[in-house]
Amino acid sequence: MRQRMGDVAAGYIGPIEVDLFNEELWARHRREVPAETTQQFVEHVIQ
Repeated sequence: MRQRMGDVAAGYIGPIEVDLFNEELWARHRREVPAETTQQFVEHVIQ
């Protein structure tokens, strides 16, 4: 996450890949996790 924050701060606007290696996340609904990931990225990296 720290690397991504530096990339965004430097003006990077390209695609971002997220790898999920957590069994609890895989067990959740397939639409719920991407929505939460996006929200957390905006909350913790962009703002």
